[in-house]
Amino acid sequence: MNNIYLFAISTGMGFICSFSILKLAMQKKKKKVKEHEELKGEVIKGLRKLK
Repeated sequence: MNNIYLFAISTGMGFICSFSILKLAMQKKKKKVKEHEELKGEVIKGLRKLK
């Protein structure tokens, strides 16, 4: 009986850890996209000034 509880607990912990890792990965990806958009805006402004 104890083995079943340990298995259930370890499986649940694995799911929680994997979801938290996925969440962190998505946050990092969003930061990169935001930085890219900011750089893109700066480049466009610079090109407009050159005209």
